[in-house]
Amino acid sequence: MVYVQTKYRRANHVGGVRKRLAKMIVAALAEEGIEARCEPKDLWPALGYWRQIEQDVYSWEGCCEVKSFGKWMKRSLGSWDRMSSCIKGLTIGGDGFGYEVYANNELEPSKRFNIARKVA
Repeated sequence: MVYVQTKYRRANHVGGVRKRLAKMIVAALAEEGIEARCEPKDLWPALGYWRQIEQDVYSWEGCCEVKSFGKWMKRSLGSWDRMSSCIKGLTIGGDGFGYEVYANNELEPSKRFNIARKVA
């Protein structure tokens, strides 16, 4: 096996979590009556400095395609929760032009941020 640098592998490697999350997003949108398709390579985590909870940015972002009026249109995805938390159970809500993915049984982002601030 060829050695791949850890930083590169983490950012660009499509593993089981991304594959499962993409399938779950399509299934959740189908439950809402929306025909969608999502590729695992189109989901990417926040890296480096932006992974800290204090930065108040999405933990991961991505895009999917939704069928609207017979045409496939791209929609953005994002979540405050980690990918691994979302694959345990997720809920999708509309957020303007895109969708926001929420992990079930997780704290709200504002509450997570306040807890992190109190500990630090």
